[in-house]
Amino acid sequence: MITVDSKPDSEGFYLNYGFQRALMKKRKGTIPLYRDFYRSYQEAEKSMSPPLSTFDEGEEGPSVSAARSRKGKTNKG
Repeated sequence: MITVDSKPDSEGFYLNYGFQRALMKKRKGTIPLYRDFYRSYQEAEKSMSPPLSTFDEGEEGPSVSAARSRKGKTNKG
């Protein structure tokens, strides 16, 4: 989410509620208005246990298999 507030002291308010500053690209002096979701996905997956790739379609990790067996469900039609 991108928010714009023209009040001179508003930055601290937004930082207190979890917003982050838009970072300038030093070479161009512009603010990026997009996010590289693939790179964000890769960075997030490094800190997850189990990783998101465990839940890829057609593959079951131990936690998915255990959850299905507790509910009495299997992956078979």
